[in-house]
Amino acid sequence: MHQKLPLVLPQKLADGFILRSATQSDSHEIADLNSHIHENEGLGVWLEDAMSSGHPTMDASQVFVITTPEGHIVSTLAFIPQTWRYEDILIPVGQLEAIATHEHYRRHGFSRKLIETVHHLSYKQGNLIHAVVGIPTYYRRYGYDYALDFRGRRSIHLDNVPMGIETPPFTIRLATETDIPHLIRIQNHHNQTYLVTNYCDETRWKFDISGHSEGSDAQVRIFCIIDDQSQIVGYYRTFPALWDGTLVIIEFAMQVTIPYRLAMLAVLNAMRDRYTDEDGNCQLAQISLEIGIHHAVYDTLPEILDPAPRPSAWYIHLPDEARLIQYIKPVLEGRLEQSNMCGLTATTKINLASHELTIHIKHGEISLIALARLVLGDEANATFPPYVFNQLVMGYRSLEEIQYAYADCLSDTETTMLLNNLFPKKASFVIPLG
Repeated sequence: MHQKLPLVLPQKLADGFILRSATQSDSHEIADLNSHIHENEGLGVWLEDAMSSGHPTMDASQVFVITTPEGHIVSTLAFIPQTWRYEDILIPVGQLEAIATHEHYRRHGFSRKLIETVHHLSYKQGNLIHAVVGIPTYYRRYGYDYALDFRGRRSIHLDNVPMGIETPPFTIRLATETDIPHLIRIQNHHNQTYLVTNYCDETRWKFDISGHSEGSDAQVRIFCIIDDQSQIVGYYRTFPALWDGTLVIIEFAMQVTIPYRLAMLAVLNAMRDRYTDEDGNCQLAQISLEIGIHHAVYDTLPEILDPAPRPSAWYIHLPDEARLIQYIKPVLEGRLEQSNMCGLTATTKINLASHELTIHIKHGEISLIALARLVLGDEANATFPPYVFNQLVMGYRSLEEIQYAYADCLSDTETTMLLNNLFPKKASFVIPLG
């Protein structure tokens, strides 16, 4: 689904600075800059991995830099092509990472220039969504809005976990590459409950199991859950190291027929054993379940879960709303067919603050989707503040919730019904892929 971004650089900037794609020979300098700026050595290790030939979707050309006239790299942005699934439709997506500018070269607009350049190249390449997890409020200035669930978190203190399970039905072991077909099958089943999820093929799974260097910020450990018939019935994904006695689980999936409560209790006891030394001292004090806003585990272990803190979210940028809606048209038409608006014929104009989106529906089929420059004074069936429409398309907020939060988000009666049917609120689960 992904090709490499076309090489249309270098580009000369003011005062002799140069914007260009990185090369393999830049990897150490880029890694050092990001490790310094973000105070995170693991990010530098990940960058060197990502700029090597072993990464599934990117290489050095997917990192963009700005250099001084003398050739020193002072600003960077890494672009990670990947695929997300919107219900059953695969969508090309670009994730922004490693955005850093040396402190002596701030206030030159370098981050803006890099982001706008990547947006342009990515759009030409066909990516329909840009995504980033980062500084609160910062990315709104580049056309992003909080518009997709990101992890969510519930915590379990090990002191609250029962010490053992009679005749434990499950055992735990590290995943290997031979397990990948089973892991893909289980993930696909698990993800059916969500609107937007990662699509991970065999190459992606292989990289996560054995491709990351030790100490990389993107390194994970994937554990298989094995039943008493030696069959893989589930898996979970963790970061490799404890953080102040806390182990972070970022994904947990089981076969549909497997009881989550027994499986999770078995996992918790296995974790206790894994981090207990010969003298009986356990380094593990807490498990942080960062496995989504909603998850079956939360429903099966309410007595040992801490209250949920307020979750963060992905920042989402839609470079062309009409293009995305055209891409997911089969999903939208399916929703209409199952609603009380089956067979609808209507033309809906949506004011998106700087441009207008028109959706023409004929006998329940979407026949025309178009974007046009907004003409002040033109009447619209619905009006959204800048970028807020992203929340509706991604299922992050219902129209009612958006209109409660934004007094200037308006829609007429029929359009309200239409938007509710086309874009219902639905949980998503997307992991950042390094």
